[in-house]
Amino acid sequence: MQETAWRYDPSGDEWLTAPTLPVPNGESTAGIISGMLYLAGGRQPSGLRNLDWNDQTDVGTLLGFDGTSWQQLAP
Repeated sequence: MQETAWRYDPSGDEWLTAPTLPVPNGESTAGIISGMLYLAGGRQPSGLRNLDWNDQTDVGTLLGFDGTSWQQLAP
């Protein structure tokens, strides 16, 4: 569960740090539609702890990344 993200740079054949996610997220499903990367659902911390399965909760969030910034979208 984290807020960090990376993006692939094919010209340099390397992974670069991307802008952080608006919320910590893990175990989500990803897809690209019309050049936009979408992260749907997953799990997020349910409190201050983020160590065990019970410290997290399933979510129905939808995040979009246009190559420069993340947006939290309506599911």
